[in-house]
Amino acid sequence: MQSQVFSSPDNKLQHLRFKVSAVVWSMRSVATLYALWVLYQILRPLHQTDSFLLGLGQYWQRELISAAPWQYHSAVALNMALWALLLLAIACVWKAAGHLLGTQDVSAQTSDWLRKGAWAGLWSVGLGILCRPLLSHLYTLHLPVEQQLWRWDFYPSDLLNAMLCFALLLLGYLMAWTAEIAEENKGFV
Repeated sequence: MQSQVFSSPDNKLQHLRFKVSAVVWSMRSVATLYALWVLYQILRPLHQTDSFLLGLGQYWQRELISAAPWQYHSAVALNMALWALLLLAIACVWKAAGHLLGTQDVSAQTSDWLRKGAWAGLWSVGLGILCRPLLSHLYTLHLPVEQQLWRWDFYPSDLLNAMLCFALLLLGYLMAWTAEIAEENKGFV
């Protein structure tokens, strides 16, 4: 039955275009949901301040409930700046996906946007890791000097995010090289 439905070249091409569209829109949806989830986590200290500070204080074994509003507002502002890089990365991936949907082939533009998004994502991950000591210090500035923290944490999600961005970067380079090979092959025909 399936061989009859997809036996003509037009049906096969239409089916492949549907697959590409489904993958692209899935990628766009997941990226958007991830950005919204990260934004919610960043803004959580502003709308669940007491429970957030209590939980963080228990984790760090410090009393954070008496932190001044400027402390957690500063931490949120720093995280929002890092989130802007994440948003830039996602916008670049959306742009790459738009080129892929429009042309239905691997192009240099698609590759360029994908690589830009991957680099922005890697910068976001790297700077996020490097800023963690500053964040812990901001949250503990109201404490005596001997209890203030400069804590650097590394989470498994950091490695996963970096690996995902690195995979997108490699995919972008592979797409560029594939487009170059396709152009060279057109010259021979």
